[in-house]
Amino acid sequence: MKRGRSQDVTAVIVAAGRGRRFGGLKQFAMFRGKPLIYHSIRAFQGVSDIHRIVLVVPAERLNWAGAFVLKNRISKPVDVVAGGRLRQESVQCGLNLVDRGYVAIHDGVRPFVSLALVRQGIRLVRKYKAVVFGRPVTETVRRVAGRRSVGTVNKAGLYTTQTPQFFEVTMLKKAFRAALRKGREFTDDAAVVEDSGIPVYLFSGPEENQKITYRHQLRSIDKTGKPGKLE
Repeated sequence: MKRGRSQDVTAVIVAAGRGRRFGGLKQFAMFRGKPLIYHSIRAFQGVSDIHRIVLVVPAERLNWAGAFVLKNRISKPVDVVAGGRLRQESVQCGLNLVDRGYVAIHDGVRPFVSLALVRQGIRLVRKYKAVVFGRPVTETVRRVAGRRSVGTVNKAGLYTTQTPQFFEVTMLKKAFRAALRKGREFTDDAAVVEDSGIPVYLFSGPEENQKITYRHQLRSIDKTGKPGKLE
């Protein structure tokens, strides 16, 4: 069946990191009875505009991920691909399987992403081509050399960014090719796009959409039912 505009978005879920600060592959840590990565998938599974999911995992977990998809009866078509050494390389591995429409790129360790946020991002990317969500920086930010404070950063206009981030595919692939050609490395997909001279539009994201970085966050959430602050 030919897909129309209503199904022209691919979700690329990046879960190929090594979790050094967590102390292991956090994307596979159990949380509320499921591997953490499952909770990052569920929002994309529930949105009709998402026609396909690309799951990027460490090479040694390809077989595990394939079996996981089958066992959990994920309703969307899912492609599993091995990631690279850096996040930018892993995103590129996922993008290699996408050839049209729009893409939502999400961290496999942000388990609190909502269906509403995904739907909002899809609406906005159709208009703006490059869309991210974030939270304004509210605490004092200091620049430090060693352990010595060498200045305070003016936080006006500063935001911390979240995923998913939404892009028109052709534009994003062009930006990634430019970054590779120039030998530039980024940890954020929007930065790749901005570096190529393309404007990125930022909208307010929910505070709950946090990234799991440390093991104690999961323990805190299990006790309180809510995401704890990052430390």
